[in-house]
Amino acid sequence: MTPDQKLATRFEELIGYIGENNQHLIIEFLTGDFQLTLPNGTVKTAQEWIDDLDEDLFDLDEATLEDIATTAGEETGSATAQVQLVGTAYEQDVTGPHRFEATFIWTFSDWFIKSLKITQV
Repeated sequence: MTPDQKLATRFEELIGYIGENNQHLIIEFLTGDFQLTLPNGTVKTAQEWIDDLDEDLFDLDEATLEDIATTAGEETGSATAQVQLVGTAYEQDVTGPHRFEATFIWTFSDWFIKSLKITQV
């Protein structure tokens, strides 16, 4: 598997876990200094996002990947995806198309996500 394919697979897995609200598996993908940027511009740390998932503040019914593009270097990578969301986040209906933009680092023989920016399309 090429680095681009491995990165794409990792990003697809993460989006699937986001759609399942599976904070126990999501946290395994995040770096310690991870940042999530929400469509309204709010920035969350890894722990804040995991806590929000645990408290059902970020409560999706599904996240369906529609398109993905990746670029993988030796130590860093990036990925963008068009994702159809169904559910609520922070008491707002977020159902509809969104763009996920992520940066990754290669460490411990795998890709870990450093940042994720979600924008409504």
